[in-house]
Amino acid sequence: MQVVTLEIEDDFIDKFKHVLDAFPSGKVLLKQDKVQVEIQNRLDAIDNGKEIPK
Repeated sequence: MQVVTLEIEDDFIDKFKHVLDAFPSGKVLLKQDKVQVEIQNRLDAIDNGKEIPK
């Protein structure tokens, strides 16, 4: 299996997911980078005042 990294605008991701749904099951998998997700979660927490930047 090949790994491809794509950058997709937030306002287009739902439409892109519909395109992926058109492919046969198991042929294309959508994964999120765990480190990037953690960074975004921490940035969101800072923006929401739940965490103070160090």
